[in-house]
Amino acid sequence: MPTVNPTYPADDTTADVADYNVIIQAILAVFNGALDADNLADGAVTTPKLDDDAVTGAKVADGAAPFLRATRYYTSSTTWTKPSGMTDNGYVVVKALGGGGGGGG
Repeated sequence: MPTVNPTYPADDTTADVADYNVIIQAILAVFNGALDADNLADGAVTTPKLDDDAVTGAKVADGAAPFLRATRYYTSSTTWTKPSGMTDNGYVVVKALGGGGGGGG
C-alpha cells in the first residue's frame, strides 16, 4: 500500500512555496496512479459507485451469482423458469443458435 511521509520545513525555518510544492507533488503522485485495492476498505465499492455495465459476467467469481453465469440449453419443448436468485429487475441474455438443416429436396 503506498504511503506518503512528507518532510516539512522545521519550525524555525522560513519556508518557500517550493518547500510545500514537493509535499503536494508527493501526495498527488500517490493519488494519481499508486492507489490500489489495498487502499479500499471492505465494502467500499457499492452499486451506486459503479457505472452501468462496469461489471461483466467474466468478472463475477464462479459461484458468486450462479443465475448470472449459468449456461442452460433449451430445445423447442423445454420451458424456461426464472432462477430463484434473480430479482424482478434481472434480465436474461438469450443466444439463439441455429441447428442443422433438415434434408430438403
